[in-house]
Amino acid sequence: MVGIAGKSKACHDCKRRRVKCDFATPTCLRCLKAGIPCRGYERSTLWVHRTQARPNVSALSVVKDARLEERQRENLKSTDWLQILQHMRDQLHSRQSSCEVATFRSQALSIADGIYYPVSGVSDSYQDSTSTPSSWFKAVCQMPNPSEALDHSLLAFCAIQIRVSRESGISYDETVQLYNQALSKIISILDSPSDGGSDESLAAIVILSTCELFLFHTSSSWNAHAQGISEMLRNRVVSGNTTQSWSDLCRRLCVICVIQAMVQKRPLILEPDVWRQQTSPPPSPASFGGLLDLTVDIPLIISNAHELLQSGSSSIPLHPYVEPLIQKFRELENWRNIYNKHIWDESQTPVYWSVPAQASNPTDTNHGEKLFPFALIFSSIASASAWIFASSIMLDILDTIILLHSSNPEDSIMLSYTNQTPDSSITSGMVNNLQEDADRLSRLLCQSIEFCYRIENGTFGPQITCYAQATLLNYFANRGLSHQYLNYDS
Repeated sequence: MVGIAGKSKACHDCKRRRVKCDFATPTCLRCLKAGIPCRGYERSTLWVHRTQARPNVSALSVVKDARLEERQRENLKSTDWLQILQHMRDQLHSRQSSCEVATFRSQALSIADGIYYPVSGVSDSYQDSTSTPSSWFKAVCQMPNPSEALDHSLLAFCAIQIRVSRESGISYDETVQLYNQALSKIISILDSPSDGGSDESLAAIVILSTCELFLFHTSSSWNAHAQGISEMLRNRVVSGNTTQSWSDLCRRLCVICVIQAMVQKRPLILEPDVWRQQTSPPPSPASFGGLLDLTVDIPLIISNAHELLQSGSSSIPLHPYVEPLIQKFRELENWRNIYNKHIWDESQTPVYWSVPAQASNPTDTNHGEKLFPFALIFSSIASASAWIFASSIMLDILDTIILLHSSNPEDSIMLSYTNQTPDSSITSGMVNNLQEDADRLSRLLCQSIEFCYRIENGTFGPQITCYAQATLLNYFANRGLSHQYLNYDS
């Protein structure tokens, strides 16, 4: 009998590896031959994680939550997303009234609610929904004006989400075809004086750029979007005409452009001050908007440091390059502390806590213990999105400082500068402490991935790990550990 979790009587390891078990006791001979410590046939332990913040957690409540999650999976499977998608296609090709525009976009929103992001996870009053799609995607679907570019982008997005959720009936080639049709619609309106700068045009670009995260494995296609986005926003500033929908969309666009610039180690095409004008002042320093306000300056600082690294010069002092990196690291560390306090004050819940990991690393079979025995659980997907984004940038900064030092280890500035750091653990012993901080941060980011892939976090959960995983791969590659991480991430 092939081990199928939940149905087979095979041992735990044969179930995990999906191989035939011989049911030998006390340990399976199949595992013995494979050199794997057999964990036997007993039912898996159900962990009850009780903390001061969650004192009422009991075994019954954990079982109840597990059953609720199982029912959610069944409900997700029972919804005929393909039928809704076909209705959207029919409406798009036979549309005759603005009433059908509202119907079409409400259907797109229903697919996003069911597959892309969890509505219940971001509805609590203490959560900042600007770190999730709940703000900008709803703003998109509630736009009343007709726009072929926007609706074709929504159709492509919904098709991609259905395919990514492992529903049958739609192929990769079909989703790419829908994406290309939407792209051609966007290109056709960008030169139009009346349509090119509209909210709907901006929304279409936001949707299409999100599609690319699920379709393509590189960010090269974001270059054109970053250029087009920047020109649209620059022209919009000149006109001084902004709407709330525009501001909501600009936050998403700002995240896209910051990530694209950080990955490619280039400055933003649009100046940071222009981004600040477009996204409007953050409601509070602890908000996701407050985080964006800090991050828009970082791509230029990172770009300058990497230009120095590429030049190979050892005669240029490192102080002017290290100082702004340290300053931004401090600001991000301070933002995380403020954010942690804000979440605790509002909900009496920490941003995250650790539990025994459920996911298995392919390299675990070669070790007595798991590579990552614990995983992080976040108070919400909104908290996860904000924390992972901030922490990924912090790791990027530390990695850059370490690379600068390795390029010029004789520069005494690197060893004496950081006496002033607050809570960042970077002290005058700098290099070793930097490495320890970076290792700790990278491990926490690895431990955050399991939560993001939980079914209740939809396809948005894996999306928020894209920049984190790119940063981790780069960091581990610089340390000679990329193979180990690639195994973990496969």
